[in-house]
Amino acid sequence: MTSPSRISLTTHLYFWKFYPDDSGTGTCRVRPEVTAGDMASVWSVWSWVTELLVFGAVPLVILLLNVLVIREMRVVSANEIIRSDAVFN
Repeated sequence: MTSPSRISLTTHLYFWKFYPDDSGTGTCRVRPEVTAGDMASVWSVWSWVTELLVFGAVPLVILLLNVLVIREMRVVSANEIIRSDAVFN
């Protein structure tokens, strides 16, 4: 397991709490103290930050890396064409 996964896991261990009931089952809910303050709550800020990282920053980094790979492939391909022309001439 990677460090970011462990950090997320330990954070969620604090956010969530199991509330047992009389039937032996129960529910797992977010603690009331982390949702206090509505949009300024710890839960809301954590949710926004993690969502922006996972669905915003990570795809942009992947896109950037793909663009760099495509550029490098073009350079390598152009060099191979020049080399093959030199061999056949």
